[in-house]
Amino acid sequence: MLEDCAVNGTPLEAGTQVALLYASGNRDPAKFALPDELDLWRDPNPHLTFGLVIHFCLGAALARMEMQIALHGLARRFLHLRLAGEETPYSAGFVIRGLAQLPVAANG
Repeated sequence: MLEDCAVNGTPLEAGTQVALLYASGNRDPAKFALPDELDLWRDPNPHLTFGLVIHFCLGAALARMEMQIALHGLARRFLHLRLAGEETPYSAGFVIRGLAQLPVAANG
């Protein structure tokens, strides 16, 4: 920030680092029913993952296809995947935040 200001009532001093986190927009309860649940068939799904308009990701179609192939392969091979622990650790990152790992166990 170049000067003191407030965002949604939160005061920010000049020099404070600020970043736009698209992932948090994908969990906005004003836009998504049950925003903290993974719902691959959510409709409508106005997520921001691949950007918008002129800033839309050129690799979006490939990323969707790769994820579809990976998830179908996992589901075919391991019929009963479940979380293998209580905690899912996140990687430290200022702009991009993601799981450091996701331990799962397979039954069958």
